[in-house]
Amino acid sequence: MKQFQEQFDELLEYWPDEDSSLRDLRLKAFNKFKELGLPNKKWEEWQFTDFSSINKFNFRLSKDSDLPTLPKTIPGRISNSYIIFIVNGHYQPQLSEIPSSVSIAKGLDHFRSNPELYSLNNSSNPFLSLNTSMMNSGLPIYIKNNAIIEKPIQVVYLTTNISDELMNHPRFSFNLGENSESTIIEQYIGSTSNSYFVNAVTQVNIEKNAKLNHVRIQE
Repeated sequence: MKQFQEQFDELLEYWPDEDSSLRDLRLKAFNKFKELGLPNKKWEEWQFTDFSSINKFNFRLSKDSDLPTLPKTIPGRISNSYIIFIVNGHYQPQLSEIPSSVSIAKGLDHFRSNPELYSLNNSSNPFLSLNTSMMNSGLPIYIKNNAIIEKPIQVVYLTTNISDELMNHPRFSFNLGENSESTIIEQYIGSTSNSYFVNAVTQVNIEKNAKLNHVRIQE
């Protein structure tokens, strides 16, 4: 727990001018995480999962300096797909490709417009609380009304070339307008000899008659 407290304090210091309502949410979420703690085998829904390794490493949040030399080709790239590429928590728009009917918003703008989506809603999931307190990457993705996206949208979240134990808490939001259709593939890839921790949360908002095929892959 100590490592998370230290990183949370550093996060607040790193963004001292952050929106006050978002900061309040972070504080509330982190207090909830401290209250819940990490799951152990006494938790019925987690009884077959061992989280002890999380406490064995001194994970720190990714910073701008953790962006390595970018690969010439995107690992795991699916042919004939659109691509959203994120490296060590940093979105790479110059290597991404999306159609005009798809847009990417800033996380803060999405929070201000949809604060209810970030509420913990009395959740007892400690990883949701931890993500909400430290969310530092991920993207809100919007698909316009009546848009039929013929090719899948592949979101590649790559962790690579890290010098020490790194963690990220991406918050994705997939928002489909009325009568729209899309396939979104979330793909998490690790290409490093160092340990890392990616604690991702994905929210989906589907309007009337919209259809989403959502796939999540961990490599």
